[in-house]
Amino acid sequence: MPKQSEPVTCKRGCQGTFHPKYINQHYKLQYDTCGGCNKVFAGEEISRHHIVCRASVTFTCDECDKAFPRKDLLRKHKRNVHRFCACGEPLKKAHERTCELARASGNVLDVSRLSTITEAASALVLQHEPPTGDESNDNLTTVTTQDFSASTPTASPTDTQAYTHQVAAKLQESRQLIDELLSKGSDGFREAHDAKQFGLILRDADIGTPLTAAEYLTKADTINGPTTEYVICSMDEAELVLRHGPCKLPILVPAAMNPNPRFVGLPWYLSYLESQPALDVHDFGAMFSKQGHQPQQWPSQDATRRFRDPEPGDRAINLLNLAGVKKNAVPECLVNIPDYHIITDVGRSGNGKRMKIGDQPAKRGKRSKGKADGAIPIDLTASTHFQLLATRGAMHLPHVDRHHVITTAFCEDGEKLWVTWPGLHLEDRKKWLDTGVYQANGIALYLEPGSTLVQPGTTLHAPLSLTNVLMMGTMHWHPKSMVRVMEASRFELENPLVTNEEMSSEFRDKVQAILDASEANSGPWTRLSKDELAKCKQELTYFHGGCPCTISCQNCRCKKRGGCDNQCHRGEGCPGG
Repeated sequence: MPKQSEPVTCKRGCQGTFHPKYINQHYKLQYDTCGGCNKVFAGEEISRHHIVCRASVTFTCDECDKAFPRKDLLRKHKRNVHRFCACGEPLKKAHERTCELARASGNVLDVSRLSTITEAASALVLQHEPPTGDESNDNLTTVTTQDFSASTPTASPTDTQAYTHQVAAKLQESRQLIDELLSKGSDGFREAHDAKQFGLILRDADIGTPLTAAEYLTKADTINGPTTEYVICSMDEAELVLRHGPCKLPILVPAAMNPNPRFVGLPWYLSYLESQPALDVHDFGAMFSKQGHQPQQWPSQDATRRFRDPEPGDRAINLLNLAGVKKNAVPECLVNIPDYHIITDVGRSGNGKRMKIGDQPAKRGKRSKGKADGAIPIDLTASTHFQLLATRGAMHLPHVDRHHVITTAFCEDGEKLWVTWPGLHLEDRKKWLDTGVYQANGIALYLEPGSTLVQPGTTLHAPLSLTNVLMMGTMHWHPKSMVRVMEASRFELENPLVTNEEMSSEFRDKVQAILDASEANSGPWTRLSKDELAKCKQELTYFHGGCPCTISCQNCRCKKRGGCDNQCHRGEGCPGG
């Protein structure tokens, strides 16, 4: 046995030496072998090694079979050689300057992924005719089942069947996990209360009815009301579906159908969090409160310990208020469709400058990190990229994401069961709030590392962590869903219990900027029709600027925040009311 102070050499092949205190932590990392030099590396070291390894490793282009010694050279080759404009020409810088379609629409087809879909490229050209009269400048792509050629990457029946068997097994595993949590005898804790509620949800949940992308497109215009259907497809098919317009059903790209995922490992992310002084934590070991649960601020080391070295008496924790750290977080199926980036791309100022998150101090008592930051002018923009982190057994009771955002969720590490109720109308959600009765049973979707979910706006959902899990998410609007955005936001203001988030302080100004851009027919985004503009403007008057409170008290959260939100308690004891 080595002395306590002597370094210990790793016995798993990486030849690293560590202090005895940290060797067990090192052994928990995933080990990978370099295909060129056969050396073993732990954790993220393999990625850094690939850049400098001089062994005869080659990366072959799947389009032209050219080989390259490094992966970054292969990516550069694909970007420069195999990217084509929607008009069919190679996408060079000179072509971008001269092609009207490339400059106006931004709808670029990445042929390294969609080289076989020639019909879709032709459809794009036909769709970008200049508007006449009252026609909207509609950048929506008319996609039909003919756009799925025989060689297009698609979800095979075998893949779909394998996934449905997998989700059925995970649904049963989730029920067993809830039984395990309830058997702890933790009455009075939040864990016991939420587990009882979640057990009722899982009791009635189903595995749903998967549709292919082609099947969805044939019936997309007729989908209306609660359903148990969802779309299971490849990333390429998901892009074609989303070019058709805002999705009406959840779109799931399972890990097996997502060939090029980029991961942020859980060990790396925990190390990153430890550099922060404190984190907002939802602790399921806290006592249950009918008034709801606000996150507690924990020292970051205490929070990460629950993931690294859990103790027998520890309850689950959930960290929701985490800012996104992953670069290029938007899924590939959305990245080249400008309509889905209006939250971040449309602004009131034309000088290209935005107020940064730190330009205004946070309000007293306001958290300084995470999705809803203290910088009032961009709290909606800042929330479009976020991380979710939870330990095994953490759950989130049914809720909707604010402002009818289209939410994407990518599983970085771990496993999550995502229960969702597709197609509910606002009146269905109102009945659920009033009675606790769902208009339809929820469907369970299973997310493992590499899985991507695209969730329609205002979809009721309830996730459960089957293991320690790290997820990355993004939020989007589409011009053609702006009427629904306004209606749903008003519903959330009148029924604050339907969502777990406050109304955005940036919401009113952001919507006004989008309406102004559409009315002026500026930018590459789909233009709203006159009826849609009129409806949105009418709804916008409901969200008045400024707060009517004349003074503030210690409980006020809306004064001078751009408008009253669902936290305003004017008339309920506030001296400013």
